[in-house]
Amino acid sequence: LRYKRLTDDEHAFLILEDDTFAELLQVEGVGLATLSAQQVTNVLNTYLTFLRRYMDDITIITSLYPVEVETQRQYWIRKYDKAETETQKRYIDDKIHMLDLTHEQKTNQEYMLVLFADTEEDLKTNIMRVRNWGGEALKPHRMTREKKEAKLEQLNNMNMNSKD
Repeated sequence: LRYKRLTDDEHAFLILEDDTFAELLQVEGVGLATLSAQQVTNVLNTYLTFLRRYMDDITIITSLYPVEVETQRQYWIRKYDKAETETQKRYIDDKIHMLDLTHEQKTNQEYMLVLFADTEEDLKTNIMRVRNWGGEALKPHRMTREKKEAKLEQLNNMNMNSKD
């Protein structure tokens, strides 16, 4: 995603190389596997209606990232430091080991929407349309400037961590 910079306001919109604007929105996953057949149909119909109505450019980005376990890991390390018996320490060691394996072997999927517009006002209108028309199929959330910067870094350097 080639961009010049982020705007210097609370929106932190992207200014692209051609001086147009873009916004990154995080989208909640729906979890279709947990819904009834009727609910799945409703979500899919809402999404299809959105795609038919929303005529401006849009990109959907999905990415996988490791499950975050650091907070839980720190909790168990503090517990380990306070453990009084070897049995407690072994139990906590097992918990920490399981967290480490989870972090290494499991991933979460993240969804982002990239909206485009010629002006900031058009972009704000597009954001409003996505929020209004997305219904239960698209639940967009704003990202902080810091999260956008991190995601842009990740997107623009996808091969940095690849194995040869």
